[in-house]
Amino acid sequence: MKQHIEPPKDSKLPQLATVLNVRKMRDVFRNYWAAMGAADNLQITGCNIERVKYKPGKNCQISYQLEFVDANNGKTFQQLFFATVYPEKQSQSRYQKALRQPLVQPQIGEPVFHFPALEMVIRAFPNDRKLHGLQQVLQPEILSQIIIPDALNSAIGEHRHIEKWQHEVVHFVPEHVCTVKVDVQLGGNRPQTESFFGKVYYNDEGAKTIENMRRIWDSPLRKNGTLNVAKPLAYYPQWRSMWQCGLPGGTLLDLGFGSDAFMKMIPKAAEQVAALHRCELQNLPEINHKSIAEKLVAVQQMLEKTGFAKTEKSAGLVKQLLNQQPFLSEAPVVTLHGDLHLKNFLTNEGTVSVIDLDSLASGDPVVDLGSFIAGMLNMGIQKRLPATQLRKVIGLFLNAYQRASSLQIDSAKLRWHIAAALLTERVFRAITRQKSTINNLPEYLVILAIDIASATDAPGIFKSLSSFPGFSSQLWEGKPFLSDYMA
Repeated sequence: MKQHIEPPKDSKLPQLATVLNVRKMRDVFRNYWAAMGAADNLQITGCNIERVKYKPGKNCQISYQLEFVDANNGKTFQQLFFATVYPEKQSQSRYQKALRQPLVQPQIGEPVFHFPALEMVIRAFPNDRKLHGLQQVLQPEILSQIIIPDALNSAIGEHRHIEKWQHEVVHFVPEHVCTVKVDVQLGGNRPQTESFFGKVYYNDEGAKTIENMRRIWDSPLRKNGTLNVAKPLAYYPQWRSMWQCGLPGGTLLDLGFGSDAFMKMIPKAAEQVAALHRCELQNLPEINHKSIAEKLVAVQQMLEKTGFAKTEKSAGLVKQLLNQQPFLSEAPVVTLHGDLHLKNFLTNEGTVSVIDLDSLASGDPVVDLGSFIAGMLNMGIQKRLPATQLRKVIGLFLNAYQRASSLQIDSAKLRWHIAAALLTERVFRAITRQKSTINNLPEYLVILAIDIASATDAPGIFKSLSSFPGFSSQLWEGKPFLSDYMA
């Protein structure tokens, strides 16, 4: 993780300047192991921050990937540690509580340890205080004797000889979810490799997710090839773990943003979204005016508390969006993906599949579209993508979606949802995750949202971004935002 955002000036968490600095934390870990009398042959050669979750005034959770080298043989290995820092005098009791939980021994060091001077409690993976099933799911005996046989039976419907298998952790959000990939090599007359993905949750959401996935899998849209998703396999309530088949291919982003292959797949991705929106599911959580308004207010309060952007600008924008909300046009309620971005589309041999169905919801289809575009614009700012390239991708996506859905998109409502998503999703994540490739990202996103929310399809949109990296106002002159996408 590249740390470009200045550590928040949080009076309750003054240690953030240290714990978010990888060089300082590398030395902190080195000193700890030296004081503990760790083997002299093991040396820390690298420290990287993988993930941050910051709650202003309350705590900050940081995942550190440490790299060790054995001086005796030159071999290297990595160990993941995830830590939480607290306000003054609040870490000791949490450390004592952590010691009473079931723990497994990591490759090096203790399962749980404490840096009192930083008010920090550190856990070594997989000792997660909320993912109670993680230690069990990662046990070779449980994988080989229960999960893999069940997965093979559900996936291919027959028992086959297993030559070998391996597993790896591909995604880990401490205290929330962990994703494990298992590759199984089958022998016999028809050798093949099957891949499965499992998630361990901190709550029972996995049970709801697999139920929704089963309904989608059994739907006419999936059966006739209109909608492509992974096959759901099993859910283990005792571990809060859900399993599904792996899908071949890579993400849309793996094709290279703006490449010919990428541009060919964008319309197909839009068609998948339109198909998902037509898939009828019951009892989904609703994204509506009230829930979005609550998030807008919460983000404004966070900005006021942290000072990451000029709050008078964001306050004016939030007020404008809340005033406009009652006048947005009505639309049918559909099944929403809830977390649309380019990495949640897989491509393989000319087909596109939609993945990561944990956040399914019901609501206006423009909610998904606005969120998707907001994410792309956020990426455009950080990667300094040409505005003309962004326009082309967004245009391809929206036009293909309209053709596939027969929905005439209201451009004013779409602008509203893009601006709202820039605040409630992108500004929120920029602050809470402390991850960016440029300085002042929250402020840039606020200004971008103001431009979009205030536009009436007039030339000059994004003009206030002309001084930002990768953007030039000349690219936008005479080109109304969104209006030319509605062909």
